[in-house]
Amino acid sequence: MNYIAPHDTLKIITKINSSSSNDQINQCLIKIANILNCEYYLFSIISNKS
Repeated sequence: MNYIAPHDTLKIITKINSSSSNDQINQCLIKIANILNCEYYLFSIISNKS
């Protein structure tokens, strides 16, 4: 299974975001980025506890 690190995904989103002129797409990408950030944060907390 291929796993893309959240920071890589955020880089991709940022790249799309900067090249997209569609505001709706941008809003959606920002929401996805926030969710990924949150998941990554929770995962790092869980990993540190074990």
